[in-house]
Amino acid sequence: SRINRKIDVMTQTILSFVLLFCVVLVYAAPKVATEEEIRKMKVKELRQFLKDRETPCDGCVEKSDFVQKAISVRHKKIDAEVAEARAVDKKTPIEKQWAEVAGELCTEKGADEALCKKVKKAVELSFDQWARVYRRELSVEKEKLISVSFKHPFLKMGKVIIARAIKWAKAQSEVSQSKIRTEYEKEFKPWLRDVALEQPNDMYEALKKKTVRDEL
Repeated sequence: SRINRKIDVMTQTILSFVLLFCVVLVYAAPKVATEEEIRKMKVKELRQFLKDRETPCDGCVEKSDFVQKAISVRHKKIDAEVAEARAVDKKTPIEKQWAEVAGELCTEKGADEALCKKVKKAVELSFDQWARVYRRELSVEKEKLISVSFKHPFLKMGKVIIARAIKWAKAQSEVSQSKIRTEYEKEFKPWLRDVALEQPNDMYEALKKKTVRDEL
């Protein structure tokens, strides 16, 4: 009957959606390291594996100790911020990467294209100058500075500082790129120095405040 045919069509449609949902879940789910992959890791890689999962390995001395601990937590999910940091491009210059971050944030904040170009350039120039200064003064490698800047809490605090500069710029009737840069660097320079030194304590404290987190 017509009713039965409609029911069959609806059933097939629902089953198709269920199947599609299952496929998406399978491919979107983060890959879990196998025991064999973990056993092949070097001690340095095992330490990072455990660090990403916020798992201490007190008393671990031999590689086998680290392997067993890693296997026991291999299903533990990695924090989104950590996962993002692990996927960082370490070859593209830091100033180019953070300029893109600034551009995306500026667009999200509803600023016009002209202002966003100024913000991006201000951020790029600030990173270009001060990253070179701190790498030289503190003997920090380029790749390490990039990697640390995209780790939690440095990443989130870095975005907050850019968001504050954008908010300030939007409130001005007219604003130049150099003025945006001057305003931005008030907080940026201490932040970048902490990145170079890997000193996140102040940032953890700041990000505990809901008012700070809401700036993003």
